[in-house]
Amino acid sequence: TIQHGKAPQNIPTFNLSQLPQDATIIDILEKSGLVQSRGEAKRLINQKGISLNQLPVTNPQITIKKLSSGDIVRIGRLKWLKLI
Repeated sequence: TIQHGKAPQNIPTFNLSQLPQDATIIDILEKSGLVQSRGEAKRLINQKGISLNQLPVTNPQITIKKLSSGDIVRIGRLKWLKLI
């Protein structure tokens, strides 16, 4: 499925209620384990290596308030995370 540009069937999930309402996309990436550090998350955002629902993330200050259950975060081609 990844070869055809589609999301894989068994995407790991992350519960948004684990973080405060003012948490950012960087916090989600760090707490979920998709990135090793906040610096790596910022670098990937600057390089447009992170997408949210197939759109590149350009603002590292996106907060949980702007996200919803079912949103899909992708890093590169192989790392996926579904927000619940």
